[in-house]
Amino acid sequence: MFHVTGFTELDLGDGVTGVIMSDLAVNYKAEAQMFDELTIDTHVGEFSRNSFRTFHRVTKGDLVVALAESGLVTFNYTTRKLAPVPEVFLKTLIEFTNAGS
Repeated sequence: MFHVTGFTELDLGDGVTGVIMSDLAVNYKAEAQMFDELTIDTHVGEFSRNSFRTFHRVTKGDLVVALAESGLVTFNYTTRKLAPVPEVFLKTLIEFTNAGS
């Protein structure tokens, strides 16, 4: 998700706000092997003032291999405090989502 939109874990577009993963849950549904071609579909949602969640579905062809969900908090690495989700990040996600529709 970050790579495709041009953001990084340390910069959500405003130069100071990054993310810290606060939780992760993974449900393994099937086996995959090294070098299998996997597809990862990602959805970003459940936004609050300073956090959001990512939802991932890992597939191998039509087979669901894993489902994962992570919580991310937005963090200002300069002040070392939680920060609001940057507007530029939200705007880009909306544009990216609408372009794929």
